[in-house]
Amino acid sequence: MKRFSEQFKKKSENIRLTVLEKRDLRERLVSYMEYHPLPVSLTKTKFQPATEMITDKFKVFYISTKYLKGVTILATIFVFIIMPSLAERTVPGDILYPVKGLTEDIRGSLNFTPYEKVAWETKRLERRVAEARLLVKEGKLTPQMETDFLVAVQAHKSAAEAQIKSLETTDAEGAGLAQITFSSVLDVQSAVLRSDSSSVNATTSDTLSGAIANVLEDNNENTGKDGQTVVSFERLMAQLEIETTRVYDLFASNQSIATASEIADAKRRLTDIELKINNASDKYQETPDVVIEELRTALGDLQKLIVFITDINVHESVSIESLVPIVLTIEEHQEVFTKNYEKLVADLLILKNGQEKITDPAMIDKIENTLPEVQTLIARATSSMTSALFNEADFALASAQELVNSMLSMSGIGDGIIVTGATDKLDTINSTTSSSTELNMETEIKNDVNNTKNPSSTTAVISSQTVI
Repeated sequence: MKRFSEQFKKKSENIRLTVLEKRDLRERLVSYMEYHPLPVSLTKTKFQPATEMITDKFKVFYISTKYLKGVTILATIFVFIIMPSLAERTVPGDILYPVKGLTEDIRGSLNFTPYEKVAWETKRLERRVAEARLLVKEGKLTPQMETDFLVAVQAHKSAAEAQIKSLETTDAEGAGLAQITFSSVLDVQSAVLRSDSSSVNATTSDTLSGAIANVLEDNNENTGKDGQTVVSFERLMAQLEIETTRVYDLFASNQSIATASEIADAKRRLTDIELKINNASDKYQETPDVVIEELRTALGDLQKLIVFITDINVHESVSIESLVPIVLTIEEHQEVFTKNYEKLVADLLILKNGQEKITDPAMIDKIENTLPEVQTLIARATSSMTSALFNEADFALASAQELVNSMLSMSGIGDGIIVTGATDKLDTINSTTSSSTELNMETEIKNDVNNTKNPSSTTAVISSQTVI
């Protein structure tokens, strides 16, 4: 039965009326309708007017789903990518500046560890300082902006310090490292602001730069030695290794931007820091506390070097020497000392050869009374150099030079007067042999430095008759 039904259905699908059959069927239907019309009651209906709806004229627009998706994607890109990117370059007073603050808050909320939060608050502090300096430079700063900047800088500083204290409960050594980094950034920004304040010939309290610098330096609990968190030798060495690698990466990326002299200056500082690290490592067993302090200083110098390389505002405002001074080697100390000594000897010879032209007895007595003090300072400088006390040696020699310059200035000997024989005399002093009674300073300083490990083996003697 089922088989028959399937066959019947299949067959019915293929049955079609012919044209003649269709016409005949149509005629029969029409004829039937003519002889059997509908009743009148069914053909007429009562009209029921509908209630009119009062509406405004409008047009209906049909938007394809594909077009709507494209517009949505473009709007999302503009709101979440293009607009925040444009806002990054704004300063207070610009239309998009509130967007910048909003994106900063969002980025801050994405930092989950206290160390990351400290780094971000530090970055925000640097941004506020850069914005303030730019507005001061362009003359667009208003009193309200000054107040807002001071409040913002204080807020970022307090937030960073609070995060450091929070970090101490979970990672004390990490908090110590964060202290060093934060303090280094504060030192750099303060130096930049002090530079701006002095450049306009105003006191620090009269300028915004000075006011912000005061905020950065005021009650800085993390820079004081008493408030330092102890960091182990191993943790410091590991962090120094990380930061040193980062500096080398920065050197590689800035090859095409920085000049050769700038890269050389930065690399020289890095070499000094690495030498300091190596020397500290060798002395750790003997003086651990001293070594830890030296490593903390080295890490702070590394952070300052990183800020100087990466922040163009810092790069253009202060010199690298003011942030990370060069640490002279023994040979460089010797070279500088010898050069300064030669200059002092030349000035003393000028003073000696010009004494006969002085007619004022009081001036003659003053020079004669001052010369022994000069000789004492020279002897002290040489003795300090022998003991590798380079700072004391430089200070003593500079004091002697200052006295000589004062005598030359008061006597008028050095005013446009070229004393013949002074240079020849200096060349004679430097070329004498070791058996000579005159002092060959360059040779003796070299010998003294080479014997700094055994100071008792070398004695430097300065004779006043030799120099004068």
